[in-house]
Formats: sequence, structure tokens, C-alpha cells
Amino acid sequence: MRVEEHIRDYLADNLDFISKDLKLIQKEYYLPAKIGAKGYIDILAKDNFNNFVIIEIKRSEQAARQTINELLKYQGLIKQLYKAQESEIKLVIVSTVWNELIVPFSEIYNDVFISGYKLEINSQNIPKSINSVSPIEPTSLERKISPSQTVELFYTEAKREKFLNILKSKLQKIGIDDFVLVKLNSNGSNPRIVFPFAVYFAFQRQTMSRNYEILPNLDKEIDEIEFEDEDHKLRYIDELIYIKIDIYKDHDSMESSDPVKFTYIINSGQWDIIKIDKNGIFSNDPRISDEQILNEIKGYDGENDVKYLDFTDSKNSKKLEKIQNNLKKSLQWNKKLQKHVDHILNFSKSKSDTFKIAIEIFYPRSLFDAVWRLYTTADPGYMPIYNIVIIFNSSNQIYHYSGELAWNGKSVNTQKVLEKITNDEPFFTFSQCVNGSFDKELLKLMNLKFVNHQDKILNGKTTHSKQIKLRQNEFVNDYKKYHDFDSYFTANDELMSGITYMYKEYTNY
Repeated sequence: MRVEEHIRDYLADNLDFISKDLKLIQKEYYLPAKIGAKGYIDILAKDNFNNFVIIEIKRSEQAARQTINELLKYQGLIKQLYKAQESEIKLVIVSTVWNELIVPFSEIYNDVFISGYKLEINSQNIPKSINSVSPIEPTSLERKISPSQTVELFYTEAKREKFLNILKSKLQKIGIDDFVLVKLNSNGSNPRIVFPFAVYFAFQRQTMSRNYEILPNLDKEIDEIEFEDEDHKLRYIDELIYIKIDIYKDHDSMESSDPVKFTYIINSGQWDIIKIDKNGIFSNDPRISDEQILNEIKGYDGENDVKYLDFTDSKNSKKLEKIQNNLKKSLQWNKKLQKHVDHILNFSKSKSDTFKIAIEIFYPRSLFDAVWRLYTTADPGYMPIYNIVIIFNSSNQIYHYSGELAWNGKSVNTQKVLEKITNDEPFFTFSQCVNGSFDKELLKLMNLKFVNHQDKILNGKTTHSKQIKLRQNEFVNDYKKYHDFDSYFTANDELMSGITYMYKEYTNY
């Protein structure tokens, strides 16, 4: 008799050696298959919750991944034969060796109902002890650039090059290998830029175990702080890592930054990108282009609360779920738009057809400021907008959802608007308006509203087009008439001139 069989027979007769809530159904349980390979489960049992428990026994380092594949095959056959739900099937690995098993076991741990046990046997191959196996934490999180970033500033290019060498040495010393350095030069378009040479620094977010290695006293740093949520906690830890790197005396100046600020820096037209220095995973992954790196630093995957950009096919359910979760995070400050976009995704998922989806959302922190910038520059790029395109794979039907700010056509009381933006302390109040603090009140006074559209397209032709609004979790027609900003600015020239005067009076513009 093989050793595995000896162990199997012992455990089948003594299931409480593994867990006291197990009851044997059968050892060497045969699973026929209508399609694909049949199988034999080492031990099939059930637990106190009446779940199937599939127990696979191993004592060799050979074919670790094959063990996982066998368990998943058995799970599929049980579902096929007995119409059991996946949540009703528990997988158990009992092995005397785990060196090769631990990685594939850890990879699937969060995706299936599974447990692992390390078994010790005596010289007669009789089990003498058993211990639960915990999955290992991955050596790194999925690729995720920390939203806590910095821009390092220099008078001279030589000082910047010296800084880069110092920074890389310090990163190597504390064990941060995955980071990006974007070298920027002022193009001279803004004479108020004091430091014409810059380095934008961003790094891969670390696992918690790695954070503790970098910051041995981390518990003392965070124990007495009440964080709003896990994200705020991670951001605080990232900031502690910047302090640990200790680069504050190696530059001429620096500014803390984040994905939104980086977006404004790159889009300002005042800086030229000289080089994108990718290190670690950002350099080794052959798929990652410079454009993708810039988008990830900009946080277009959910860390940027101003802009979101992504696409996928619904066949990739993991990516679609990730997009939906990222959108909730990105739009957390705009619950109305968040609910609207979430409804579009849920509506699309409810269809029987699979689909491709592309999403672009730009919603600046201050719509008041965006309207003024459109007025002074005639550049629509400052204005809030979203586009969601959904292409259904079988029918080739295309849904295009879009939204933008528009005027309802009603006359604006200029005096009331100007009083609102200079109330009490003019400088302080106007600064708050520019930062978006009073957007809701101001948009109402200025008779501006965010308007949504739905277009259906088939074979390149628009078959249906309507203005919509979300009411009681359903899209209904919005029959109100709205006007563009050319007509708004013409009708409200006195208002816009007054706002422009205040920008010159209270800001640097």
C-alpha cells in the first residue's frame, strides 16, 4: 500500500483528526463525468453546515499545481452531478510537504472555499499531528502606484542629476525597487516658475508586511490615530515611507502631490516631459508603455477624483468588477453621478448579451472655476463631461451615454451671484468658490445643471436619442430644454465680467 493510501485510510477512519465537525461520506469517491475527465476523491465528507468537503492528500512536492487543478476539477464535477452551489463545496488539502504547494494554494485562497493542513507522520506513516496552513501574503500587491506622491524642484539640471543618484541609493537601501521618476523641464511659458527643473516621484504601494519591514515602529505611529477608512490609513503609511527615505535636504524645494495635481501639472502646458525613468516591475513588464505609466500616476484607475479612464470586455468579469469598484471610489464625492454611472453598468450587466465598455469621466473639483475658464479661454477641456460607450457583442448594438453642464435658459440674477461669491470676507469666500466649496449653491443661482443623454446606435446609424435623468432607480425622459455656453455667456456678459474682475482681484490670474 502506498503511503498516501495509508494516510487516507487512517484519516477516513479518524476525520476528527482534521476537524471535529466532519462526517465521512466515502473514501476513494468516484466521480463520473459526462464531459471531460472522471475523478476519484481521496476522501469525501460533509460538515456541520451540510457542505461537501473534498479532501485531497499529498506527501510529495511533485505537481503542486496539479493538486490545485484536481481539486478544482472535483469541485466542478460535484457541481455538475448534484447541482451544488460553489459556496456549498469546501476544498481541503492535507500534505506532509508545502514548499511547492503554498504558492498556488495562496493564489486561489481568496477565490474558493479552501483550507490547507500540514501533516506530520511517524515512522509507521501514521499521522501524529496536524496544523492549519495560512496562505502567504503576496510579495507585492497588484500593480498600484501610491496616490501619495512628490514633485522635487531644482534650480539647475546638475543638482537634479545628483539628487536622482542619491534618491535611487536611498530607495535601494530601504528595499523599494518599484518606482517611477518623471523628469520635467519648464518650457518657459510661465515666468513665475522659480525652479525650472523637476522630478516627479511615485512608487508602488507596499503590502502591510513590507510596510512593517520598512517602518519597524509602525504600530506606534498608527495605533492612536483614528483613520476614516483603510485607504486613509494606507496613504498615511505611504507618507511615513517618504519621511523614511529622507530626501528633504537633497533638493532646492519640493511639494507634496497626488494624482489630481500631477494631472494638472502635465496638462498645464508649462512643463515638458524629458524622460520617464521606470524601475522594477514598471520596467520589467513588457506591456507597460510610457502613456500607461503616466495614466497610472494620474490615478485614472480610481485614485483620481477628477478623472477616470478605463475599458474592458464584460467576459473579463474580474476587470468589470474592479472598474465598478474603482468608479465608486473615484466618484465618492459626487454621489449623484456615482449613482447614475452605477445604474448604467448594472443595466448593461442585466442584458443577456456580453459587451465591451469604455469609460471616460472628467469632473473638476470646482465647476464654478471650470465655467470661468471656459469663458476666458474658450477651451471646453476645462468642463465636466463623461462618455460611456457600450458595444454588445452579439447584437452589435451600441449604447452611448454622455453628460455635460448646460444652461436651463432662465435669466440669472447677477447681483445675487456676485453677493454669494464675496459674502462676509471677500477674499476667503471667493477662494472657497474657486475651490468648489459652494458649487451646489452657485450652480443653482447661475441656472446651470448637469444634463445626461442616451444614444442607441445600430450599424453606424443613431436609432434613438434622448435626454435622460435617473428617477427611482430608472432612467426616464428629461424633457427640459437646455442651451449651450455661447448663448449663456452672451446673455450673462455682466456676470462673467464681474467674476473675471474678482479673479484678477483675489487670485494670481
